[in-house]
Amino acid sequence: MIKLGHSRDIEAVHHLPSEVVEEILDNLKVLDEEYGEDRNISEDQGGYVVILTKESDLKDLSSLIGGDIINEAIPEYVAIIRCATKEVFTVSLFICGSDFGIIAVIPYKITPKYLLSYA
Repeated sequence: MIKLGHSRDIEAVHHLPSEVVEEILDNLKVLDEEYGEDRNISEDQGGYVVILTKESDLKDLSSLIGGDIINEAIPEYVAIIRCATKEVFTVSLFICGSDFGIIAVIPYKITPKYLLSYA
């Protein structure tokens, strides 16, 4: 799993399709503008983006959001990103407190089926 908290960290995902990188960057810019570029992403308000790279990352995401991502965690939204490369990803926002959210970018092939019902 890759964890990003600031737009300056975007180089860590340069290997992903451009449509996914653009979505991640847009979300990171909002977090930086609204909560500050120097915030501690794990302790301060705002949140961060996680990019899941393998199925075992789902368990780690469940721990981060405080709910079972595979069966029951309820996202604020789920969107599908269809890339020119034919790859497909989902992006989901999980609200984890009054002013803290985790945005999860997940390859479609490992996105839990129940989560797709929110797309």
